Amino acid sequence: MSVLVALIFTPLLTRELHEDYGKIALFLLVTNLVMSLDSNRVITTSVFIKNNCKLPLFNVAIPQLIYFSILIPLFFLVEYFYSFDGFYCVVVIFLLSMFSSVLYGTIDGMKKVVLSAVIKMFFWFVLFSLLYIYSLKFKVMDYIGFVFVLAFFVQFFVLVVTIFFIKLKVDLQFNSNQAKSYFYNLIKVSIFNLITIVLSAFDRLLINYKVGSEGLAYYSVQSETILKAGILYRTITSYLYPRLIESESSFRVRIYNFYFLPVSVFIVLIFLFSNYLPFLFEFYSGFDKTHLGNVAIILSMAFAFSWYGFAAVNLLNSFGDFSFQIRFYLLQLLIVVTAVSVFYDLLDFHKIALLVFMIKFTEPFMYVYISFKLSLKLQLISVLNLCFQIVLASYLLLGLI
Repeated sequence: MSVLVALIFTPLLTRELHEDYGKIALFLLVTNLVMSLDSNRVITTSVFIKNNCKLPLFNVAIPQLIYFSILIPLFFLVEYFYSFDGFYCVVVIFLLSMFSSVLYGTIDGMKKVVLSAVIKMFFWFVLFSLLYIYSLKFKVMDYIGFVFVLAFFVQFFVLVVTIFFIKLKVDLQFNSNQAKSYFYNLIKVSIFNLITIVLSAFDRLLINYKVGSEGLAYYSVQSETILKAGILYRTITSYLYPRLIESESSFRVRIYNFYFLPVSVFIVLIFLFSNYLPFLFEFYSGFDKTHLGNVAIILSMAFAFSWYGFAAVNLLNSFGDFSFQIRFYLLQLLIVVTAVSVFYDLLDFHKIALLVFMIKFTEPFMYVYISFKLSLKLQLISVLNLCFQIVLASYLLLGLI
């Protein structure tokens, strides 16, 4: 539902702002990068449950304070070398996001996940509503940061009121070992989240630097929409993950047979009908397809490959194989840094999209890797299926190039 809110408001904003939509896309990108440094929600939930549904307030608050005191000077150091419009708004957003995620984690820890999901949907509705109202009144997004701050403040206020009406049990005792564990987990998860968000956002950052906010408007409306279109697949996979942890290997094999392989057929259909995407996005965004280019075709194939990677990560985690996932993402980050460093002067609108395809193309190999943990039959099917999709994707890409 949260994704649906964004999908409904995006064409309204693009038609109202036209090329200036790129300024919203850039601030959304920066906000997501900042929010990736805030990993309180899942950690707070686990701590809350381990303490018999009592929130160990000081064990959470003190590490938060230390973490915040470390990051804020780093923010100002980055701002010293690269001045960013709305910098102080970003700092306030980070602070509100940190507090909000602790409250989200507390609500999740009390097993009221639906309630936290409704609040999150309400937040996105408030944010996009404010952006649309602001665009109608002012047309130019000069003070967009204040709109974001207002939406984050509303979210925090709603969470505080919600917690007030929930019978929350708070433990005021301080345990140094638990506080240290919370702090170290906060650092580790934040670093991992930052790597994953950079991997998913580097293309839009490059577009903004190389082409400008106008190009970012044309590119991001396609990139973000295609990424959101995979929400159903990612949600189902995430739902299966905790059940996979408790299941024996035979259940994992059945999931692989009856879930992964039909998805493979679906991805082939995406490849076959991808040529119609420029016309679809012209109708959706109101932008001319000559400005949109063939980005939607390339990115649809790229993100289709990434669906394998997302599901494979959850299956690997169910086996307790976390190290492979970390090494794989670090390898992807190395590929991105190397490619951008070597070919930076040659990069343009479409070459950046092709770079995304190259990165996402590595993710089905996690899918093949997991098949080797299950059965010989699945190894053969996985390899043959992947080879077929590589041939089909290559044929389509060669036609574009």
